[in-house]
Amino acid sequence: MNRPSAQLKVGDWWYLPQLDKLVKLDEQAKVQQKLELDNLCQSVLNYFLLNPGRLISKEELLKEVWHLSSVTDGRIARVISILRDVLSDDVKSPTYIETINKRGYRFIATVEVVEISAPATPDAKPVKTPKQWLWAAGVASVLIAGVFGWFYLQPDPEETEDKVLFGHWAPVSSMDGFEYYPSLSKDGRYLAYSYAKAGQLKHALMLQDLTTQQKYTLVDNGTDNFGAGFSPDGRQIAYQRLHFREHCEIRLLTLADDEYRSVLKDEKLTDCGKNSVSARISWSPDGNSLLYSSSEAEEARMAIFSYDFQTKNARKLLLPSAQGFGDFVARYSNKGDQIAFLRDIASEAVQLWLMDLRSQETAMLLKLENAYPGDLVWSKDDQTIFFPSFANSIEKVDLAKPVQKTAIVTDNRIYEILLTPQNRFIGSIGRFGAYYVKKYNNKVVNAEQRNETVFKSNRDENLVAVNPKADKPLAVVSKRTGLPQIWLSSANGEQKMISNFKKQVTISEMKFSMSGNYLLALIDQQLWVFTAEGGKKALAEDNTPTKNISIDPLSDAFFYSSNTLGRWKVMKYDPLNNSSELVLAGADLYEYSSKGNYLLTRDAETRKYSLLYQNKEMELSAELLNRLVFDPRIEVSEQGIYFSGQDEKNNNNVLFYSFKEQNIVATGEGSELYTSRFSLSSDERFIYLVIGDTRDIDIAVLNVTP
Repeated sequence: MNRPSAQLKVGDWWYLPQLDKLVKLDEQAKVQQKLELDNLCQSVLNYFLLNPGRLISKEELLKEVWHLSSVTDGRIARVISILRDVLSDDVKSPTYIETINKRGYRFIATVEVVEISAPATPDAKPVKTPKQWLWAAGVASVLIAGVFGWFYLQPDPEETEDKVLFGHWAPVSSMDGFEYYPSLSKDGRYLAYSYAKAGQLKHALMLQDLTTQQKYTLVDNGTDNFGAGFSPDGRQIAYQRLHFREHCEIRLLTLADDEYRSVLKDEKLTDCGKNSVSARISWSPDGNSLLYSSSEAEEARMAIFSYDFQTKNARKLLLPSAQGFGDFVARYSNKGDQIAFLRDIASEAVQLWLMDLRSQETAMLLKLENAYPGDLVWSKDDQTIFFPSFANSIEKVDLAKPVQKTAIVTDNRIYEILLTPQNRFIGSIGRFGAYYVKKYNNKVVNAEQRNETVFKSNRDENLVAVNPKADKPLAVVSKRTGLPQIWLSSANGEQKMISNFKKQVTISEMKFSMSGNYLLALIDQQLWVFTAEGGKKALAEDNTPTKNISIDPLSDAFFYSSNTLGRWKVMKYDPLNNSSELVLAGADLYEYSSKGNYLLTRDAETRKYSLLYQNKEMELSAELLNRLVFDPRIEVSEQGIYFSGQDEKNNNNVLFYSFKEQNIVATGEGSELYTSRFSLSSDERFIYLVIGDTRDIDIAVLNVTP
């Protein structure tokens, strides 16, 4: 009988091969509930677990499970009905088994291979799990196993691989909306964080007494207040006041002695760049200085600055890389002799760096895999750095041996973390939104109202690419199988998965060639080319920073920007003969209009945009150049430039800059929440956009220690 050989996380359940059952576990990872099924139902379920996300016809079920060539549809329907019933699945809005009318079924729940140790107890003996291939999982896939000691092989004395813990988050703030950027006073009593009520854009600064659970509003002035950081003595809080593209300040709150319930003083320390994004504040252990990130003058890149309380001056501490967005998070070590910071590379990948404050030397520890963390924290002994991954895990890097490892897998998505005096993690957890693909009319050229969902599953969709040929399917990146995969979606509702990744990957860009026969995708900083028939291959092995895929309007070739030894260049790739050639050195953007009359480029060093019309230089407005500062998604047409940004109502939108009028208008109604990923139909009448429904973010504490 076919059945999984590995331990699996299946939606809210766990599959244990030794029991051949789905079970639920309590907080101590003990079996709390078993899903009791007869042999036939269990066999059908096992077949689904072995084939997650794939359309399975009734004929295939008959052949592979029943071992028959025919059986009544009623018998198959009965088994599916039983499985839905025991899984509490809704046939109209399924989370486990999806019915594809007249074609079969698809198991759509997340199925992940698991390998996790339970929290250690004083009498626990060390155990090891056998190594298993991760055929359907990645960073968030290494889950609970170590508790079932009788399942395991004896530990190999040659193996020194760390165990991975499993932890549960217990909410602390639990407000309606988004709570993030947590900071804890040194005594562990007071928690400061930013808060935005659901549906509102501005962030107040809150204080919570963890002893009494009382909450107090420290700052609520109609602007964004981010990145609170307690001083070492706990009597002051530094934070960032941000009015994006208008002004940015680093400020200092002095708290009263009445259990911190009121503010004695709120003063400005220094200005930060008006193009800054939200920053996190880190105090030196001696309280004499603090770190924050700020945009450099008129530059788009972020840099790490240090403010000195004695001289009352701020200085740029590090020179950011020219490869990407810059340096956006920095933290003092507990001893205050080192700084760890995160550096963006190509706007999609992150490197972890160290700076020795005694020698002023910097060194890169490693490039992070499948993680774009918003924060990091030092261990108490300054020997390990922890950071959240893209999904549910806390990753770690030991300074003595800088290799990224999973430290703890948790039951929720994590955005920021800190360590309490008791060595417990506090983090921002939850989801900003559930994302899917919508199609709407481009108001600039199409007044016919259209607003429809074109691809939505019970998992996030985070990227879309429209085929230039209207009769061919669009491409969508979806996590409906638990891992990011590329799907082709046709107008008639037919969907086909053309990738088959066995581990977590980051798919950051996709573009179809002009004929619609080839799809180029940037996957883990490596270029891949796909065909509609499912053929695929990687174009390079060096994993160099790469970004900004665009298409040649006159052929099936693609352009992309690549970085070698710190220098950007534009390359041209022809899938017909599998060849690449240099097009333009020193540039990191190369975007043609649909007929090739306009060409938009950008100098990688100066960040200066150049627009050519039939090889003649054209002037771009100052307003547009200001809007393009932070490298938004861009598509060039024969009439103008489409890019992601904020409209006049401060809603997220796809904006349009007219070459003729030299003004900027919104293409749609806008939304409170969506990613910057969009794709334009070849006739410009419709825009396909990844959009989100808002969810909830809470501050929570983890029940295990690293």
